Amino acid sequence: MKKSYLILLCLLCAQVLVAQSVKKLTEKKGFRYIKLGNPASYYDDFIPIEKSNDNTAKIYETSFGLDMIYTGDKYKKIGNTDINYLFLKLHEGKIAEIKIVCDFDYSLFDTIELVYGKPNYGEYGETKVNIGDMHYYVKTMIWYDFIDNQMVLSYKKVPPEFKDKTQSKIELSFVSVALNRKLSTSEKSQKRKKADKEF
Repeated sequence: MKKSYLILLCLLCAQVLVAQSVKKLTEKKGFRYIKLGNPASYYDDFIPIEKSNDNTAKIYETSFGLDMIYTGDKYKKIGNTDINYLFLKLHEGKIAEIKIVCDFDYSLFDTIELVYGKPNYGEYGETKVNIGDMHYYVKTMIWYDFIDNQMVLSYKKVPPEFKDKTQSKIELSFVSVALNRKLSTSEKSQKRKKADKEF
């Protein structure tokens, strides 16, 4: 009987922790003062990536459909972790996604867990990626509030012997599910129109 009560208590505690992290994700709705759904024009120091001379930023633009890059100095760190890039993805001028690229730093995981708790998905395990004579590890964790807000943390962890070939990094994204869905539909429509002209 005592064992059953203990199991029930553990389950209730877990539900409370999830509820707290969900509430925090809904409350923050973005990163610091940058809020999902707000017009990008509200925020200073963002420029179109196409106007940037940074080649890595242009790779992110192509790979993830990002639009704006931060050029200011307000957002340099999360805790003790250096921020290398801060990007915005837009839908009709509104912020659909905030993507942050950081150095790989285990302390960032602790900082995130203190604020948002455990992820809803991807808490355990890494995937080993083999490329030629080298390898590295990747993992994705997702927090969501069942309304519209989602936070995705993906990392690439490179063993010391391969650091001259590729770099470890963390990518942290705050996502508006609704705006990204609209963006995806819009992009498909544009591709369909472009393809239609070929026939």
